[in-house]
Amino acid sequence: MAKTIMIVDDSATLRQVVSIALKGAGYDTIEACDGKDALAKLAKAGKVNLIISDVNMPNMDGITFLKEVKKLPNFKFTPVIMLTTESQDGKKAEGQGLGCQTVPAAHHAGRRRQALFALAGRPHAQN
Repeated sequence: MAKTIMIVDDSATLRQVVSIALKGAGYDTIEACDGKDALAKLAKAGKVNLIISDVNMPNMDGITFLKEVKKLPNFKFTPVIMLTTESQDGKKAEGQGLGCQTVPAAHHAGRRRQALFALAGRPHAQN
């Protein structure tokens, strides 16, 4: 059975790119356009093995979403990666303080890919 990864981002293009890459590596994906949409989809989801979320989104930002996820018994230990172009150290520190990893969205594509696969359980995935 494939592991499931949720992708939360207000950019449909970014969601699609990440989803295609993960599906190509054998994962199932769930896409959400913001934190509120993601919480609604988590309520209907079974097991989610990893959440990849943007920080800056309308309706509910990534930090607020992460705080809400950590309140849910079925998902409070689910690993979260904040995939972001956010440059403010305070935002990054806040997310890390809540137990997530931050990965820059625009730079270091090779390291980003390695981090995503390592956290999803495939530490040796190749390009």
